[in-house]
Amino acid sequence: MAETQSPQLIDPTLLFQFSQSLEKTRSKWSDETGIKLTERHDLGTFNDLTGKKQFADLKMGWNANGIYVHLRVHGKTQSIWARTQKPEDSDGLQIWIDTRDTHMIHRATQYCHWFVLLPVGAGKGFTQPSARMLPINRAKQHPNPIIPDAIRVKGAIKRDGYELQAFIPSDALTGFNPDEYQRLGFFYKVTDRELGTQHFSLGNDYPVTEDPSLWGSLTLDK
Repeated sequence: MAETQSPQLIDPTLLFQFSQSLEKTRSKWSDETGIKLTERHDLGTFNDLTGKKQFADLKMGWNANGIYVHLRVHGKTQSIWARTQKPEDSDGLQIWIDTRDTHMIHRATQYCHWFVLLPVGAGKGFTQPSARMLPINRAKQHPNPIIPDAIRVKGAIKRDGYELQAFIPSDALTGFNPDEYQRLGFFYKVTDRELGTQHFSLGNDYPVTEDPSLWGSLTLDK
């Protein structure tokens, strides 16, 4: 008689508070070439504790100018789908950052940010990349508004996926002060209509999009 596997009642990543180092970089953003990050800037996913396959490689770095992002999605056989009018449903990267790394609150403050970075979905034929900051649901306060195109972004279609690079300047991060606060609250989610989702830790069954207490942490390594 075949054994039946008992259902997983809770996500095992809920039992831990995850933290990683965010390496500093001397590189600067270029609208032509983007940003050069090395293997030292790799950010893994604790989502694999649930047995989910990793299909995205994320690198991030920081310096006084802001935060740099490089995403590579692989293993796709279908075309990318993204629309700036439907950012949450689009193939792309979502990042949550709390510049005070406060885990004792369940509602976002003015230091909590939600960024959506898309490799395509804007412009004529929806072929241009885009970046937006969205308001967090149920937030007590919202961060300072940012000017249009404050976040720099580049996208490139690959044979089996895409590449996405972005620069989030310090002006777009309310409260960003690495000299005083060396830790950031952090969560990310890669969405893909073909491959599914990949998260920093907890999955879609938890209100990570609006509850900072469920986010992990990044330590700004100098």
